[in-house]
Formats: sequence, C-alpha cells, structure tokens
Amino acid sequence: MRRLKRMLFSVMDASVVLTGSFLTVALTELLNSNFVFICGTGLTICTLLTIRRKTRKWKINYAAEKWLRQRSKPSVSSGYARRFRRLL
Repeated sequence: MRRLKRMLFSVMDASVVLTGSFLTVALTELLNSNFVFICGTGLTICTLLTIRRKTRKWKINYAAEKWLRQRSKPSVSSGYARRFRRLL
C-alpha cells in the first residue's frame, strides 16, 4: 500500500507539471501575451511546491521506515562474501 501511495504522489507531481505547462503554453498562444506565460509558470511552480509541502512529512517517514528495514536485515556472512568474490 505504501509503494502505491508513493507512486501516486509521483504521478500527481508529474501531472501537475505537465498540465500546468500545457495550459500555460495554450493560453499564451491563445492570448499572445508574455505576461500570461510568466504568471502561468509561476502558478504551476507554486502549485507543485504546495503539493510537495503537503506530502513531505509522509515521504520522510516512508524513507525512514525503509532505511530501518534495510538496516534490520542481517548482513551477508563473510564466508559467503569471500566465495562470491572468488567467482567474480
């Protein structure tokens, strides 16, 4: 479930950038104004930063739990590692 949530957050970030960029370019071409391009780009960046700020705490906790899970796994025995190095 956590992996799915992480993927959905990534998709949401990408969709905000793509949608914002598309709308900005479309409105700029329609209205033929550089001001619209600057405002649209700024609004897209602000929206992306707001979404990332809201999901930051969850992402930090996810990374910490992943790190703890990796640390809790037993390390490979030295005999196994020695035999593996000989194969290489």
